[in-house]
Amino acid sequence: MFQRIKKNALLKNSFIIFAGSSAINLGNYFYYLFLGRKLGPEDFGVFASLISLLTLISIPGATIQIFSTKIAAKYGEKNQARLNYFIRSFFWYFLAISLLLTILLNLFSGYIARFLNINSRGLILTLSFSFLFFLFIPLLRGIVAGLHRFKFLSFSSALETVFKLLLGISLVIFGFKVYGAIIGIIASSFFSILLLIYYLKFIFIHPPKNHLKFKKQLFSLAPIFLASLIFNMFYTIDMILVKHYFPDKEAGLYGALAKIGMMIFFLGGFISAVLLPMISRKYENKENTLPLLGQAFLMVAILISGCLIIYYFFSGIIIKILFGSSYLVIQWGIFWMGLVMSALLLISILMNYFMAVHNFKFLYIFLIGIVLEFLMIIALHNSLEQVIIGLGTSFIVVLVGMLGILVRSIRKSKSPINH
Repeated sequence: MFQRIKKNALLKNSFIIFAGSSAINLGNYFYYLFLGRKLGPEDFGVFASLISLLTLISIPGATIQIFSTKIAAKYGEKNQARLNYFIRSFFWYFLAISLLLTILLNLFSGYIARFLNINSRGLILTLSFSFLFFLFIPLLRGIVAGLHRFKFLSFSSALETVFKLLLGISLVIFGFKVYGAIIGIIASSFFSILLLIYYLKFIFIHPPKNHLKFKKQLFSLAPIFLASLIFNMFYTIDMILVKHYFPDKEAGLYGALAKIGMMIFFLGGFISAVLLPMISRKYENKENTLPLLGQAFLMVAILISGCLIIYYFFSGIIIKILFGSSYLVIQWGIFWMGLVMSALLLISILMNYFMAVHNFKFLYIFLIGIVLEFLMIIALHNSLEQVIIGLGTSFIVVLVGMLGILVRSIRKSKSPINH
């Protein structure tokens, strides 16, 4: 079995990312379950809405990581001078953007706090400092992933999680509550930047050479940004709207339900993370990319099946272990939320595949899906059940549409490579 994993590049790299992702997700979920128990449903609802807001506003970071992964995969180890130029060029742009967004969030903090029904404007102000780092981490992580340094990618992310756990939990225990949880996240981000810069020093020792068409590369971010923007909105806008429409306790219960459902998405995220650089390299080398996509679908199908079986038969036990008996009222929704997030995982696989082969036709489907999700939650929010129905309906529409695009591209050519 281990020999088979070593010989199969996708399995090998996926196993490395899976090991790191498992440790990271375990740490993150321990963080969330600790906060859920320590803060209670009301304050946990506040924290969950802030994390959704942070994820939504940090969407450019996801775009940058995808883009830098593709750049590093294209130029590889032999063109470190070009990678040095790439990193240095984007650094100053990102610094200016980060400072601007931090100032804007401070200016609008009062309005945002009122929309989310949060009494303390200071929480929004504290959250704004995370913007100073949110573009630099994905830039550097994308380089590491594009160079196929998956072991360090997992190791560094795991260390960041440990740092967050130690600091964040300590601050919450000492009475800083939601403030402590947010500060732990911000401080761990700064720690991660220092770690990544130190590791990539072998790139920085080479004099930067301008062999990149900077403006062309910059404009190429547009479709990647739009894809990342809408995708992240898929699983963040619901929590923000729930916090707006529902009382604090129900918002906290939904936050717990969403976190449990997202376990499927995060467990399968390692496959999607590995797929993008591997497909990108095959595409650049004019090789057939479909076999890798087929392997990814098979691995995801096995993962989803196992998780859904566990969710169906052991939902009560999962809730008690993760959040405690006070959250048992959401037991009814564990399986259904897991099913919804399974669709999101499949959407993630297809999105990364299409981006790797420069096929952005799926963006039309994404636009339809996010508008549908937004309208359904606005129209149907009398109960949490209706929110899940709206979420699931929009995801199914998107998944079916993306599969249609894939089938159509396969029919046009035996390989989607169109160099």
